[in-house]
Amino acid sequence: MKNIILKLTFLALIAFSGSNLLVAIGYNFNYMKCILYPVVILGTIAVIYFNRALFNDETHIEVFGLLLFVLIAVCYIVAGRGIYSVNYYSVCLFPLLYSTLLKYSEKSQTVFVFLKRTCFVFFIINSTIAILERLFLKNLLPNIGDDVILDFSQEEGFRSLGLMGHPLNGAFFTATMTLFVLFSYLKTRQKLILFFMGITSLFCYNSRAAILGVGMGTVAYFLRNLLFDKTLKSRLYLIIGGIIFICIIKYLLESGLGDRLVDFGTDKSSEVRSDNLMVLYFLSIKDLLFGLNNNEVYYATLKYGGTTSIIENPWINYILRYGLVFLCILVIFYGYYFYNQIKDGKKYGYLIIFFVWLIVQSSNNGFSAACDTSIVLLMTLLFVFKHINRHEKLN
Repeated sequence: MKNIILKLTFLALIAFSGSNLLVAIGYNFNYMKCILYPVVILGTIAVIYFNRALFNDETHIEVFGLLLFVLIAVCYIVAGRGIYSVNYYSVCLFPLLYSTLLKYSEKSQTVFVFLKRTCFVFFIINSTIAILERLFLKNLLPNIGDDVILDFSQEEGFRSLGLMGHPLNGAFFTATMTLFVLFSYLKTRQKLILFFMGITSLFCYNSRAAILGVGMGTVAYFLRNLLFDKTLKSRLYLIIGGIIFICIIKYLLESGLGDRLVDFGTDKSSEVRSDNLMVLYFLSIKDLLFGLNNNEVYYATLKYGGTTSIIENPWINYILRYGLVFLCILVIFYGYYFYNQIKDGKKYGYLIIFFVWLIVQSSNNGFSAACDTSIVLLMTLLFVFKHINRHEKLN
């Protein structure tokens, strides 16, 4: 039963991260409602089906995290501050409940195969749609935000949507998956096909942070192998591959793909993000450490959110809502959690992926939006590729 719960939860999470698929099959749902489905599914089922068997020595980090974040939530509520309940649950509690299911299914081959196939199939379909959208300069699946069709085709250059409802969401998943593929033990042909498909679709999403992040990760991959791979043949292949990679990136930029990358720092989006930083200057030490109440956050967002009335920086949003103390606790906890997951694996590759993940995350307001699924996606990809690397290395 728990393996079925895990499969259904991840399938709902990855399929309904955006509203595109629901709209395509005739359900015109508000974006924020559809993204809640994975959270509601796991949250409801957890209350009904969870038992002590899930919480054992292997899940002590999850148990500690659940107790810690529940205690913090109680303190905020008792102090009359309140919490942003859906976001708090989706970032602080939902991933830990999901992690217990992953660990419970660690030895289940059927769960691994299902998650692996789901990730790869979704990645390929999502990337293919993004590339087709760019070729035809038309978003194939509409995006619904608050019941209004959002058209990205005329804003600062064409931007593909894929299946995740927003260019940043699609680019975020693609960038993370592409780096996992690059640092994996997949066969060379599979790796090259998936890697270049991911790179091409990133330029179609026209997301600067994702393109730069994957670029830095790729450079780190080549440097690592050039320095530590002692065979002349392997180094020659790496040099040739690096030259081909640079030529492809140059061609993509000259063809108009990723044109927002060239405008970095001079466009409206960059100006809004720099203006957002001004809000921290006017906070008192107490507000900086412990955050503002709901009304104060609302007015600060209106005042410093620019033309969009949105603070497009998740870390600033967390400081405003909960304060720097809470943000440090959140970062330290998840830093420890993910380090614990990779302590027996390829640390260099995983650390590069996490570093790029944070860079791209910092440009994506989704982390502090009403409901976020990025941590769970990272957990799932880590789970899948740890199994892939273990299997491929043995062969």
